[in-house]
Amino acid sequence: MSDLPGMIVAPPTVLTVPEAAIKIGCSGHHVRNLVDEGKLIAHNVGSGVNHHYRIKEKDLEAYLMSIQVIKSVRAPL
Repeated sequence: MSDLPGMIVAPPTVLTVPEAAIKIGCSGHHVRNLVDEGKLIAHNVGSGVNHHYRIKEKDLEAYLMSIQVIKSVRAPL
């Protein structure tokens, strides 16, 4: 999809681990585990001991949608 001429496009909303944890109602540790397991896309900023994850809000929403699909597939009829 292309942008319309003259249209201002906002950059994607980026969340820290604690912000993502609050949005989905879990701990920051669980969010980091989701990233480490490849279930949630995050970008590593910083290096060495001081690295931090940033998570695009659209990626967090995609993760939530994926677990909703899994829950609906597993639901008994």
